[in-house]
Amino acid sequence: MSFFSPYDGPALVERAAFNPKDEYLVKRAIDYLASINLSEYPNLHILLNSSYVAPEETLRSLFKKSTISSESDVLRNRIISHNYSDAIAMLEKDRNFGYLPKLQAMIQVLILSQNWKPIDDIEHRTSSYAKAKSGGLERSDRSSLTNIRLLLSVANYSQGNYLECLRLFLQALEEDPSVVGFFGGQSQYLICTHEELIAMISISAVVSIPLDNYEEFMNLEELEPFLRIAQPLSKWLSQLIKTSYRDFLQEWNQWNTEYSQNMFVAKSWRDAQKTMRDKIYFFYLRVSANVEISYLSKTLRIEQDVVFEEIHKLIRELKLNFEFDGLIVNYRSRYDNSELAEDLLKSNQLLCEKFDIIKEHNDSLRCQVQRSIIANSMQQIADMNDSSPDEENG
Repeated sequence: MSFFSPYDGPALVERAAFNPKDEYLVKRAIDYLASINLSEYPNLHILLNSSYVAPEETLRSLFKKSTISSESDVLRNRIISHNYSDAIAMLEKDRNFGYLPKLQAMIQVLILSQNWKPIDDIEHRTSSYAKAKSGGLERSDRSSLTNIRLLLSVANYSQGNYLECLRLFLQALEEDPSVVGFFGGQSQYLICTHEELIAMISISAVVSIPLDNYEEFMNLEELEPFLRIAQPLSKWLSQLIKTSYRDFLQEWNQWNTEYSQNMFVAKSWRDAQKTMRDKIYFFYLRVSANVEISYLSKTLRIEQDVVFEEIHKLIRELKLNFEFDGLIVNYRSRYDNSELAEDLLKSNQLLCEKFDIIKEHNDSLRCQVQRSIIANSMQQIADMNDSSPDEENG
């Protein structure tokens, strides 16, 4: 369906409402709504109250009674009008669609509506269909399958499920290694751009993979083509591998304006920033018996009050065995080792957004990556169970 496009149809209108300061985007959205005589968009007031002043002729067309000529127009209008349930019902009944193209359309409606409950069902239906075909998919179906995997990644990123977003991308890459070439062309029948997809996958990778596994992840041969086109990710990983955390955080801050104003990336961008700071704080707590807040503030170039507040919250939420002495964080040496191991495991789970890393699948690239992450994380816990930070620095 042509109206499933990054800057056309429902996605165009929602982008403009999300960022009404962009006059060009607002103008395009109002002109589009006027061209289809649709004033039933629930957030129309946001567009009309923006700094852009629409001509009288455009407004007359906007509020003119719509003449719908096809089922596709009805579906489009229902999506724009936020009648999402009706739109999903129409898609389910439509016999003109192939099975996978239908699922591809449905998941985009769910993403626009931010209705996440049916997402797991879409993934199950997709996997069952692909398995039943046993590699005998038509070319168009293979394209739809890849698009669905990527859209499922978008849906999970939008919910803050970073590891699941990455897993689904790795699954798409395993099923069709040529998917990387897909990012070099124009987005067809997708509501997000390839640049947005790359950003969401890249953010999910650095958030969900433990600090000690970045190099292993970056060296995966299968990822090399993707890393060549995902330049931000390559740079982020290089900085993190070198423990150049200040450079990494500064680099991330440079993306803040763009990502914060993007309808798709913004959904979990703020949480991703906070999680990465937590992971870096945790690194310093892990390797030192005591850490001065002023040192971290200067080293990472984060305001001292922010560092103090965020580390205090991190220790409290994870029940870590550290305490504050003024502006110094100290390790409490008298502590039961089993409790320490348990708390460290909990901390690692929280810093991975509380995902269950142990998955039931096998024989896939995704599984290989996860197994290495699990093994490394468990080894970290075992090592820390055997020694305190004082012993590590002694």
